[in-house]
Amino acid sequence: MAPLLRVAWSSVVFLSALASAQVQKPFEIEAELTVASKYVWRGINLVNDWVIQPGVTVSRGPISVGLWGNFEPTNWNLPNYTSTPRGRVTELDFTLEYTRTVGTAEWSLGIVDYQFPGTGEGRYQEWFATVELGDVWGSPYLNLYTGNNSYSGTYVTLGVTHALSSQLAGLLEVELNAELSYGDARSNNFYFGSSKAGFADLQLTASTSIGLGDRLNLAPALHYSTLFDRGLLAGQPRRTNLWMSVSLGFKF
Repeated sequence: MAPLLRVAWSSVVFLSALASAQVQKPFEIEAELTVASKYVWRGINLVNDWVIQPGVTVSRGPISVGLWGNFEPTNWNLPNYTSTPRGRVTELDFTLEYTRTVGTAEWSLGIVDYQFPGTGEGRYQEWFATVELGDVWGSPYLNLYTGNNSYSGTYVTLGVTHALSSQLAGLLEVELNAELSYGDARSNNFYFGSSKAGFADLQLTASTSIGLGDRLNLAPALHYSTLFDRGLLAGQPRRTNLWMSVSLGFKF
């Protein structure tokens, strides 16, 4: 746990220093540091151990640029990577996004560049489009990702979110989120080794948010995910996962 604590503390100190800096408008900067007991993405257990995931987004008007990383403090993936994973950043995602609001709908278009240093995995990109109806019950949203290549296919997520008032003197509000995803034949083959199109995974999340002043926010969460079809990652372990995370967010 020592490397985990050292990286977490260093990241907090760095982001706190940024938060205290004078940033000239009209730029908006948001940063987040997440510590999670697993790294599960699109129903796939990528790291079955603790990870640290920092991210930062810089926005100006409708345009935003983001950088997100996955840091592995342990050697759980040692048999799977070309380099020793412990103490390394094993994923870097760069995002460029354009967001607008039309009526009651917020929509966005963008591209994500995925890089996996030291893992042996190839770099690739995805275009994405999202729409959210914030004024409708459950704030339903639809995310569509399609590979900027000939092999990773199209992956679609439909999600809803609902807030529940806590009984703890009304101090906390619990947010429940459900996401159901669908992949075309190319996407399911790329991610799950199945040549059939169909529903891919379901993810459920319960989280709460604790304000720590005007700029800081702490968000603990509990997550559950499962794959739908036996043909997805057929014969592989950890097709269903339960894990926890804690995120510290900064706005400045």
